[in-house]
Amino acid sequence: DFDPTNRTESLQRLAEAREHNETLTGLFFLAENQPSFTDQLRLVDQPLGTLPQEMTRPPKSVLDEIMEEYR
Repeated sequence: DFDPTNRTESLQRLAEAREHNETLTGLFFLAENQPSFTDQLRLVDQPLGTLPQEMTRPPKSVLDEIMEEYR
């Protein structure tokens, strides 16, 4: 029973739960003006196991470039 878009109220509820040794589940804070976690990770709607290999496996040139950065 709180507003998940109110950062202060969300943090207060989490602090109260900690004081009472409670475990909370669910949505605690929603930053409506920021991209979602799945958008930030650029996840797709399909399960990764069903995607074609060309979408999930970078080409050798990209892997070589990454490896070169670590030398």
